Amino acid sequence: LPEIKRKALEGDAKSLFEYSEYIGQTELSFKFGMEIYNSQFDYRKKSIEAGYPEALFDEGCSIIKGWKRGTLKQAFEYIFYSVENGYEKGSYVLGECYLYGIGTKQD
Repeated sequence: LPEIKRKALEGDAKSLFEYSEYIGQTELSFKFGMEIYNSQFDYRKKSIEAGYPEALFDEGCSIIKGWKRGTLKQAFEYIFYSVENGYEKGSYVLGECYLYGIGTKQD
């Protein structure tokens, strides 16, 4: 964990995402509430901005599920770019986006 935090503070996209996941899944988020949530959000946002594929995929899925604000077009783009950048697990959801026309033309 110290290594992940160090790399996150240096701006490593993968470490930013991993550290945001750690923050969100620990007891810290229950003890300190909104302050920790904001910290997790900041790390995740930086990971998305850096183009980390898993973070892009998570963001797209969160929009589709209604957990975060955004358009379906934005969600599709996040998922599309995650797959484009090597996140193979996103291929299934990308296929569903095309199949059902979620954020893109149905195809």
